[in-house]
Amino acid sequence: MGIIVTFRSRIFTPDWSRRASEQVLHIHLDSLVAIDLLWLRLNPKTPRLKDAAVRYYHEGIKEEWFSVDAALHDGVADCKGLSAWRVAELHATGEDPQAHCTLRFAEVYDPAVGNILMYHVVVKRGDRTIEDPSRDKGMGGTEPDGYIPVPGVAWAIANVLTHTIGAAQLGNADALAALDDLRARAERGDARARYLNGVCKQILAQGYDARRSEFVRAPDGRFEWQYPGEGHGEPMPSDKVL
Repeated sequence: MGIIVTFRSRIFTPDWSRRASEQVLHIHLDSLVAIDLLWLRLNPKTPRLKDAAVRYYHEGIKEEWFSVDAALHDGVADCKGLSAWRVAELHATGEDPQAHCTLRFAEVYDPAVGNILMYHVVVKRGDRTIEDPSRDKGMGGTEPDGYIPVPGVAWAIANVLTHTIGAAQLGNADALAALDDLRARAERGDARARYLNGVCKQILAQGYDARRSEFVRAPDGRFEWQYPGEGHGEPMPSDKVL
């Protein structure tokens, strides 16, 4: 069975500036590279990333970091896991000891959610050229789960959509109209709208309902949303959204 380790951090919140949050991302990426490098040294018969039966997968509203062994087990990884694997591979073989993970970002606008700052992890080689293992492993094509592979921090999208869904559940006309437009665009085949609409469905499937959820104080003193399925009754299907 093994043990799945969950490491929680709450960056890109008012407690963390964008610059500090990006520093935390780099720390996580360096740690993932170190874990992958240890794995490759202990398991020298591990296939090269380009030959491995692993495809790019955007995790929807979760934020999971896949090490090499987890990616091989599940057959998927997103930009973080794939880039860390490639960097570790370049270090392990001695091909490029200076290679490292780096962040790219873009601000994306969608009528349903407004502006979203999205991050994508790639590999910067010692000669400063860029490799994108995610594109080599399927990013940009149609995925089996129907989502387009939008590079970025998944929960940044989910956070914005949660507010839109919550406002719609409480009867806000603008939010209802925005989600109606999102659904209509998805039905017409708009790839980004299909992705965002799918994230909305995942949020609702988790039981999110602004009429029943509430803020709770976490042990560290911060306030967080708590969904109905986490001690506040059964998930309640929305009769207003999607």
